[in-house]
Amino acid sequence: MRYLSIISISLLVLAGPWSCLYAQDDIPSYTMEEEIVVTASRVPRVFSDISRSIVLIDREDIENAPVNSIQELLEYAAGIDLRQQGAGGIRADLFIRGASFEQTLVLLDGVKLIDPQTGHHNLDLPVALADVERIEVLKGQGSSIYGPNAFGGIINIITRKSSEHRVRLSAGYGENDTRDGSISIFSSSDRSFHRLSLSGRFSDGYRESTEYDDRNVSYYGRYGPEQTEIDLTTGYNRRKFGANGFYGSSSTRQWEETETTYLKTGLSVRRGDILVNPRLFYRRHKDHYIWDRDNPELYENFHTTEVYGSELQIDIDSPAGHIILGGEYSADMIRSNKLGDHDRSRTGLFIEHLPHTGDRIDLSLGLSAHHYDNMGWKAWPGIDAGYKLGRSGKLFASTGSAFRLPTYTELYYNDPEHEGNPDLLPEKSWNFETGISRTGRLLSGSISWFYRDSDSIIDWVKSGSDEMWRSRNIASTETRGIECRVRWRDISPFPLLVIDDIDLSYTWIDSSADLEGVVSSYAINHLKNHIVLRVRYGLPKIGISQGWVIGYEERCGFRERFLVDLRTGWRTGEYFIYLDLMNITDNTDGDYLFVPGPGRRIMMGLTVQF
Repeated sequence: MRYLSIISISLLVLAGPWSCLYAQDDIPSYTMEEEIVVTASRVPRVFSDISRSIVLIDREDIENAPVNSIQELLEYAAGIDLRQQGAGGIRADLFIRGASFEQTLVLLDGVKLIDPQTGHHNLDLPVALADVERIEVLKGQGSSIYGPNAFGGIINIITRKSSEHRVRLSAGYGENDTRDGSISIFSSSDRSFHRLSLSGRFSDGYRESTEYDDRNVSYYGRYGPEQTEIDLTTGYNRRKFGANGFYGSSSTRQWEETETTYLKTGLSVRRGDILVNPRLFYRRHKDHYIWDRDNPELYENFHTTEVYGSELQIDIDSPAGHIILGGEYSADMIRSNKLGDHDRSRTGLFIEHLPHTGDRIDLSLGLSAHHYDNMGWKAWPGIDAGYKLGRSGKLFASTGSAFRLPTYTELYYNDPEHEGNPDLLPEKSWNFETGISRTGRLLSGSISWFYRDSDSIIDWVKSGSDEMWRSRNIASTETRGIECRVRWRDISPFPLLVIDDIDLSYTWIDSSADLEGVVSSYAINHLKNHIVLRVRYGLPKIGISQGWVIGYEERCGFRERFLVDLRTGWRTGEYFIYLDLMNITDNTDGDYLFVPGPGRRIMMGLTVQF
């Protein structure tokens, strides 16, 4: 591979931190600030105490990224394969470590967002980018913590809960008459906090039938003293978009409309060392699809899904360590002119234990079990362990099992080119990971090896003589890979110039599948080599900043490509003006066949806070 030299350089750079792990007394050492707490597991912990691979996208990263949606932002996360159909993240699928979009769990403030119709809708989020405080990416299995669907990893989107009184306004305009705008109102008192947000994104599209109209409204409220609080989150998202080539190449006039309604309420009660968190949640998703918008009667689908449930979580700080235990009940249903009407439910129990193991050793034990009407009880254990080297290094390892139920589309969808399978079995896997990391305020990094052994993987396949795609369980797949990352912060090579951040990551993935002589749609089309370099620098004296994102992708069965994006910003007081140059190399290779990428784009905008 002609880019081997790039990879070699990145690995050599990564090697730097490890050579110093046993000479900590001779060099300055920096530790991550204590307030950086991650919640990708059920037990909130300081970032440096996590014995897993985690990527944290904080508010500073978000504000300096040349993006205008959560979906686009995830494309820049180390080791994330975000595949878009069209532009602006209007339809996007999330892959982690070679696991498909169906095998990645999305959380919103810790609540699972699982679309039972299809994982294509998991990123139909009822929240705008402007209201995101940070995003935590927990790589590897998560079923031992959160139950089904967490094969490759977990994305936890944490919304903003500032205690300040303020109003935030933003507006942007770019090519193809692309417009976006948002308003967020924050209000707080000693006992309450409220956030109300409205946003919209619109575009005429970069080619025929790729226009979109995306609107969001959301509210978050919290009331009560510190020891007893009640919270409420609700949101609504409506999308209308041209789907040229999204579902096959024979129709350029495809059209789709989706609506997502979301509601969550919870209570937090602390009494001494015990914290009790009961909550209720509800999500409804409507999907209206037209094969030919000029002739809707030719082929038209209507799907409505609902997911609702309750959860009780008890957090105990005991002499035996930190323990979280609880239970949940959830149900989902679909009403569809194409898939039929179906219902199912599950009951689950979970426990996570962090025993007291001294200053050097971190240990986390997790177990979740769920009962299904047609399968009985299923359980998934997991264990994470870490050993600290000096004051900032760590050796870590983890293992655990994962599980996923088939979606209603995989079970019941039928058309002239596809045939569902109501007899599908659940997917299951075992995951292993080991690595070494260094956590520091100025310099941090990690290198890890992972392996996943999966059985009964669900995929759409067809034989050489059969033109119909059929949903079935593939006997087994194996996935292995290496991830490397190094990050420098706050470098000042010149009196006026400050390099805020240099972040370099490399991911290599290899997989094999027992396809039994059939052609697979999703099993092996992941990124084989993926490099992301992010550089952010500026002249703080005059408020100018620039952020570059340079990516290289080599995907199985696709051509390799380079992507380069740039945001230039100027901040003065409460005003921030930005200019985004996206896909500077003008690469039009898309993430999917029959869907070319949008090419080079320009966007400019203004944000005001007062």
